[in-house]
Amino acid sequence: MTTSPAPGPGALRIGEVYRYPRPALADTPIVDGLPNFFFVTRTPDLPRVQLESGIDAPAAVTGPDGHRRPTILIRSSPSKAGTAETPWQDYFDPDHGHIRYFGDGKVGHHNAAVPKGNRLLIEQALHWLSDAPSGREAAAPLLFFLGTSHDGRRKGQVRFQGFGVLERAEVVAQVDAESGVGYSNYRYDFSVLRLDDESIGLPWEWIARRRNPALTTAEADKAAPASWRRWKELGPSGLGLLRRRLSSLREVSKASQVPETPHHRVILSDVHEYYARGVKHHLFEGLAEVVTDHILRREGLNYSPGWITRRSGDEGIDFVGRFDVGSGLAMVSVVLLGQAKCTKPGNPVSGRDVARVVARLRRGWIGAFVTTGYFSRGVQREIIDDEYPILLIGGAQFARAVSEMLDQRGMKSAFELCSALEATYIQRLVARRPHEILLD
Repeated sequence: MTTSPAPGPGALRIGEVYRYPRPALADTPIVDGLPNFFFVTRTPDLPRVQLESGIDAPAAVTGPDGHRRPTILIRSSPSKAGTAETPWQDYFDPDHGHIRYFGDGKVGHHNAAVPKGNRLLIEQALHWLSDAPSGREAAAPLLFFLGTSHDGRRKGQVRFQGFGVLERAEVVAQVDAESGVGYSNYRYDFSVLRLDDESIGLPWEWIARRRNPALTTAEADKAAPASWRRWKELGPSGLGLLRRRLSSLREVSKASQVPETPHHRVILSDVHEYYARGVKHHLFEGLAEVVTDHILRREGLNYSPGWITRRSGDEGIDFVGRFDVGSGLAMVSVVLLGQAKCTKPGNPVSGRDVARVVARLRRGWIGAFVTTGYFSRGVQREIIDDEYPILLIGGAQFARAVSEMLDQRGMKSAFELCSALEATYIQRLVARRPHEILLD
């Protein structure tokens, strides 16, 4: 009779809850209706990894290229924050690639580096913070978990929060909530790195390979996420590119911002050609204002166009408008500042141009950036992550709006619309401060 090989290690998915049973049941895939932590993380012929402490790690190994720590597991228990057992408050925000974590220093430890968990992390700090790829080669990946209760009653459950590296460590003074006695501890800032595929998760095969003393670190890390291998090349300076950001799910690709139909592509090309001629490029502001008005009204918003700013004193703002929400005493008005950029279709907008709008926004105001080009992922990510209130109207949206206006006005081409708006451009110019629109 042929015996089937034992199944290989599984994968940890960010946000998924795992049962952490006691005693451990390494051969059972599902426990109490949840994936079994010990089954997912099993490594044949090696001791199981554990989350018994806030900071845990499997035994170090010595491979052909030297000594390495396979991984370090970080666990936080929010329900215990502020108690004698856990007299601090950790902060987990894996969706934006950041975790703030307090070490295992407690009353009675006169040196923050004495506790076992802090020693593990500080020993690795030289690798994580090294400026040289050779120094980072021996760095251990951190795996993050939050203790949780899946049904509100049962304990022994953890939620995976991603993997990453140390970004900063500092000694802080803390006070025990019950005794009032002070002590020293470490406060860590961890960076959560992005995964190759969120639906697949972190392959445990990678950690299993790192526990194999027959493999070099480079050989073991062939199973690592691409962000880990890239981090080993770039080091701390690369964290901005490699940090996990859930906002990427809201980002729009270039292909989605470029018109799909030939008709819309012709519209963008005609608009760019019209305003690229001679000294007409500034007249694009008039079309951008009308396009913004059309799109917002199409969405059912109560928007009132204001004016186009004079070129000599616009300070980065091309047009001004106003939103009215509610009516009567239950109404609030919001200023909109618009910026227009007639970019060659298919070209990206500069982040500096968007920053000019951001710099002019006051509390409660919103911005609108209108272009015949597109917004790069970098520009989108900055706007989303920093929560800037800016409407982005790119080439595809712009062309669709112009096409609809041509139909409504019985016009045959974008040239005709641009020419009509040019005739009224001077009348739209006003030298007023943006907040004055609230007085109208």
